[in-house]
Amino acid sequence: MSTCKFKRADGRSDKQIRPYEMTQALLNRADGSARFTQTPSSVLCAVYGPMEVRIRDEKVDQATIEVHYKPLASVSSIRDRWVEHSIRRVFEGVILTNLNPSTLIRIELQEMSAHGSTLSAAFNAATVALMDAGVPMQTLVASVTCAIDEQDRMFLDPTAEETESASSVHIFAFDTNARDILFSDSIGSFDQAQYEQCYKLCQAAAEKTIEFIRKATTKRLLTQAQQIKSGKA
Repeated sequence: MSTCKFKRADGRSDKQIRPYEMTQALLNRADGSARFTQTPSSVLCAVYGPMEVRIRDEKVDQATIEVHYKPLASVSSIRDRWVEHSIRRVFEGVILTNLNPSTLIRIELQEMSAHGSTLSAAFNAATVALMDAGVPMQTLVASVTCAIDEQDRMFLDPTAEETESASSVHIFAFDTNARDILFSDSIGSFDQAQYEQCYKLCQAAAEKTIEFIRKATTKRLLTQAQQIKSGKA
């Protein structure tokens, strides 16, 4: 496999992720909300709950997690249902559901701009929105995507064009310390060595993603505290 550095069509190096942007508390009617952007790919997430749950969905010993994913296209696809299932499965294991039994926590995700690596952006948006809602979690979730092209070159955070021409695409989600895999999905042709190298690249990038989320959240909280202190909030 090729490990040499190269410049991509958008000028990035193989290990370079597009700039992150993160905004919380965007929606007044949601208990928590966030927009996570991997410029220009962007996903908006709203979190509702814990709230009353329908009797048929009630779990007496834990909260029920519900996920809705809306693509840019007006018509949902089978892939969108798979995305919902994947995100729900991860956050069912991350959210401390036992603290809010017989309730519902609904996560709604909307693609705002789809230019590659949107599932990773969705995972990251959900993490930040859940933080904004104050939903208790045992760990944060950080997701990164890696692709391999026909020349066996590996690169992080592929664009839509790079994804389309890739021989394989690998999506990972890690916990706070980027040690444990919470989610992994691979599409295309690849071998074990390539998978392991993609894993290591994404693991290192996930650490930086978590660091970004923490710093951005801390900055927002400090700004709010200063506004309250000065009477501007």
